Amino acid sequence: MNPSILPVVLEIMTQLFALPPGTLTAQSSMESVEQWDSLQHINVIVDIEQHFNITLSPDEVMQLHSVQAIVDMVASKLGGGA
Repeated sequence: MNPSILPVVLEIMTQLFALPPGTLTAQSSMESVEQWDSLQHINVIVDIEQHFNITLSPDEVMQLHSVQAIVDMVASKLGGGA
């Protein structure tokens, strides 16, 4: 995994969810983060796609229920593997 992806994903999500820095980790998930609802999920996906210049299919979006899953998907899209 590209080590620079995780900090970027965490920063994007921390800003979107208006959380203090350091609140989210790779293990954070939709179940563990109150602010991560269905609307915020779409916002996360849009920001991730724009920042990394990638496109995620609806099937891929449905699999992204944790920070680590997002990082792994971005890495695979950028050719770095999961």
